[in-house]
Amino acid sequence: MSTAKPNYSYFDYCLPSEIVEDYIARALQLLHELKNNFPEFYSSFRCPSEVLTLSGVRAFDTYYELGKNVARARIHGLKTMLRS
Repeated sequence: MSTAKPNYSYFDYCLPSEIVEDYIARALQLLHELKNNFPEFYSSFRCPSEVLTLSGVRAFDTYYELGKNVARARIHGLKTMLRS
C-alpha cells in the first residue's frame, strides 16, 4: 500500500478546509431555500455537481441554462439569493 500523498495540482485544486458537516449543512440550507423560494429551479440544483457547488466544495461542471421561458425577475431573484 502506497503512503504517497495524492497530487491535486493538475487542476489547481485544494482540499476543502472545513469539516464535512459544514459543507453538508450549507448545501442543505441552500437547497431548502431554493425549494421554498424558487421551486422551478430546484430540480436543476439537486444534481451532485450542483450540490457540491452549493456546499462550497465546488465542482467542475456547473454551467447550464435555466430556460428561455423563465422570467428575468425570477433569475435575478435566484442570483441575489445565491450571492447572499
